[in-house]
Amino acid sequence: MDKFHSSLGIFHHALEGNVLKAIELTGQLAQDILENNNDLLFDLLSLHFVDLVCSKEWAEALEFAQTKLSPFSVKEQKYMEKIEGFMSLLAYENPVECPMFHLIGLDYRQQVVDSLNQTILGWLTSLYSVYLIYILLQISILCSIPAKYDLQSLSFCLFFSVDVGDGQHTLTFPSTLPWSGLYNRPQ
Repeated sequence: MDKFHSSLGIFHHALEGNVLKAIELTGQLAQDILENNNDLLFDLLSLHFVDLVCSKEWAEALEFAQTKLSPFSVKEQKYMEKIEGFMSLLAYENPVECPMFHLIGLDYRQQVVDSLNQTILGWLTSLYSVYLIYILLQISILCSIPAKYDLQSLSFCLFFSVDVGDGQHTLTFPSTLPWSGLYNRPQ
């Protein structure tokens, strides 16, 4: 449940304009969420760029675009096109006059935060699903133990590993299972 509550803080920071903090907290929650999702990371960084432009911190916005956004354009052409759209905001003293003004609107921010929300919830769902499978496996092992054994003194060690679906990470649950007092099996 702590991870779920942490995710609420992430969304709050992203919506309120503290996107760099949201990125930091997302990395603390699960480092690979943003490492494996360039589109989402780019969109979050672009929100910070928009915040700098709206605050009229043009020099800082330009430097941020050069250091944080432009490396994405090396990976794929679509990022170059997006960067050009964001950079056009700098050409106007009042960004609302820019043809790309929709990028500074709440709708764009909400779209990015919704994408972040879906990504984190998907990650949490897979994490809790794996944990539920782990618990069910423990219960099934316990139920398969013949009734002649005294469960009050029984304990055993279970190691359970599952690929979380991203092709790169495996969750491992080592556990010593003491069942004394936890389960009263009918005789």
